[in-house]
Amino acid sequence: NPSYMFSSCRNSNCSFLEWFWLITIALLTTVATGLISLYQLNGVDQAMISTRYYTMMVPANFTFQIWAVIYTSWIALGIYQAYAYCNQNSGWMGAIRQKLWGHTGVSPCSIMLLSIVMLLTLVWLFAWHFSMIFTSLLVMSLILGVLGYWWYRDRPTEMKYTKWVMELTAGWITVAIIANLGAFFVSADIVPDMISHRSFVYFIGFPALAWALGFFFYTRSQVALGVLTWSILGLISARSGESLIQVILIALLVISLVLNVLLGDKKIKLP
Repeated sequence: NPSYMFSSCRNSNCSFLEWFWLITIALLTTVATGLISLYQLNGVDQAMISTRYYTMMVPANFTFQIWAVIYTSWIALGIYQAYAYCNQNSGWMGAIRQKLWGHTGVSPCSIMLLSIVMLLTLVWLFAWHFSMIFTSLLVMSLILGVLGYWWYRDRPTEMKYTKWVMELTAGWITVAIIANLGAFFVSADIVPDMISHRSFVYFIGFPALAWALGFFFYTRSQVALGVLTWSILGLISARSGESLIQVILIALLVISLVLNVLLGDKKIKLP
């Protein structure tokens, strides 16, 4: 009975999907990703594939540590839903939960959409490790589409912490899809040499980053803007031999920092 599966939480009477599903998928995705990275699926790791399909829109290696933050946020949201919300006790945990989030849990729609994002992330890893670059681009586009659907459907009414988790993921996927598009162009020999690599950065990479900065500012997503700032910093570090590209990236970094300050300052009225 779907209405029972998505029933409202009352004490410890949460449905399976509201209580156990989110933490299960989060842990499954995290463990599977760790095993794939540790044992090099298909004999390669993600960095090897990135090197094989080199593109100037891939940031420095340290930037990818944000995946650890994303996975941790998924697990933390699952733990919150399973214990702090569905197990609504009256002890100190209940007091903290009520102070931070009130009586609100993750909405059923957000649970399902985030679960789809997690599972698609695993599918992307398999496609990437087997050099199925077009498929990986398609999967990354699906992830962005799911996040975009959530953005317009559930974001206005979701609790704050769920917004942070989804916006964190959306910010990074935005950068990742630009890099995946570059890798696809390389694999299809659309970007065969250094001149066309630079053209991709100027005509696709920079406009996409600028659009993302404007969109996340317009929608008041300081978390996603912060992710873009981090990513631009990684791009600056990776493009040390490209003076003009570095200058433009530094300008985008300054713009990103200014927009973050504007969103963070409650005294500033935004349009």
